[in-house]
Amino acid sequence: MQSEINVVRSHRTEIQVYIKMYYESKLRRSIDEAMNGRCNGERLKVQMEVARTAYDNESAEVKEKVQARLEELRLLDATGNMALGSGSASDDSEALRV
Repeated sequence: MQSEINVVRSHRTEIQVYIKMYYESKLRRSIDEAMNGRCNGERLKVQMEVARTAYDNESAEVKEKVQARLEELRLLDATGNMALGSGSASDDSEALRV
């Protein structure tokens, strides 16, 4: 079962990590506004679209943090370490929920 979990986790993208790290502080309001008038079934699609646009416009510093966190998670996945709370802290507490 653990090998199946690692396979799924190894396919994380920068956008997914960005969402986990910055949802509350940078994305939630924009996603909620974009959802206005749409059904909840479209939420994931809207979330990804908004996050992609926001990430493309982010500073190099934020992109470096996201890429560093993604690399940490990939290393954890590769070693089978399930302690996702370990690793470097981020400026945003959401980073620990990835």
